[in-house]
Amino acid sequence: MRFTSLHRSPKLAHKLANFVYPQYVSFNRGASDAKRNLIKTKNYQLIMNTQIREAKQNDIDAIVKLNEQLADYHRKIDKYYKPSSETRKGFRKYLLEIIRKRNVKILVAETNNKIIGYFIGTIEKAKPFVVPKKIGRISDAFVEEKYRKSGIGRMMFNELVQWFKKNKIKHIELSVDSRNEPGIKAWQKFGFKEFMKKMRLDL
Repeated sequence: MRFTSLHRSPKLAHKLANFVYPQYVSFNRGASDAKRNLIKTKNYQLIMNTQIREAKQNDIDAIVKLNEQLADYHRKIDKYYKPSSETRKGFRKYLLEIIRKRNVKILVAETNNKIIGYFIGTIEKAKPFVVPKKIGRISDAFVEEKYRKSGIGRMMFNELVQWFKKNKIKHIELSVDSRNEPGIKAWQKFGFKEFMKKMRLDL
């Protein structure tokens, strides 16, 4: 089982700590150097204590709990989305069905024996009207709120990208609600660009 831990790579951890804060944190002009250094130190410590690894079957309950937060967030955006109370059972069944599939990669971020985030990547047959025969898709991604803007999401994303590359995938797609501005900005920082609009008509 492949996993990434930075305990043996402090230089990489420092690099991540120095990279993610200019990308994700907007400091007030009056912020002191001490405050900046404190935040960066906490970020470095979190990264050093976080392991990115493939999900196991006994991680499913923890992933489902994280997904409940994601479901409730989308529910606040639009009542079109089901509340977590109605998605819990179905999502758990979905994870059990896909966790062993070769075209699926489920990654979790674990710190202090706690799952704090997950990414789900899939390799799919592309539509017949596009050039690629296969595409990569990030179907689900979530990091617990208190651990956001720390580089954890970036670590999982990078690991997933390596898996896509290993499988000779040249294009990665994902869907994000057009009203989810924080989500859109986060994906843009990962390099994603809008290329298609999905529209809905309520009758």
